[in-house]
Amino acid sequence: MMGQVLQIVESLPESMLPKIKVEVCNALISYCAEKGDFSKASFYHDLIASRDQKLSTEALLGLCQMYVHQNKVLPAMCIIKNLLTQCPPVFPDHSLVSAVCRMKPQKTDDLHFILSAFIRNRQELSSELSSAVLNQLADQNVAHVSDVIREVMDKGA
Repeated sequence: MMGQVLQIVESLPESMLPKIKVEVCNALISYCAEKGDFSKASFYHDLIASRDQKLSTEALLGLCQMYVHQNKVLPAMCIIKNLLTQCPPVFPDHSLVSAVCRMKPQKTDDLHFILSAFIRNRQELSSELSSAVLNQLADQNVAHVSDVIREVMDKGA
């Protein structure tokens, strides 16, 4: 169905594009990112951004996938942190968060933030996610990874 919507939207004259509802743009971002068509996902993101309207959670997740694919660490981590700080927090799929955490270079504070958010909200850490974070911390020569985990656990409790 979204494929048909995309065809209809693409057949519109350029002058009509600003009139497309934000919900349609959000759905198209998610759909295009899922299909791996990141240039179209980016186009619909720019269309929403030009109107200063809010992206849906699904659109944000699609953009995050796009940034992971393009190896753009900062925007991918910004999206993850944005989702985790919403009220209530949104916890993306662990494989996506893990992929973001494995990207280099990564800030220790960002990794610490992700661990804290999951623990503070009593979310289970998958082995994939915890190993991605711990491996990054170890790669960064964080002196005492166990101290970092203990600190996060203490704050989360």
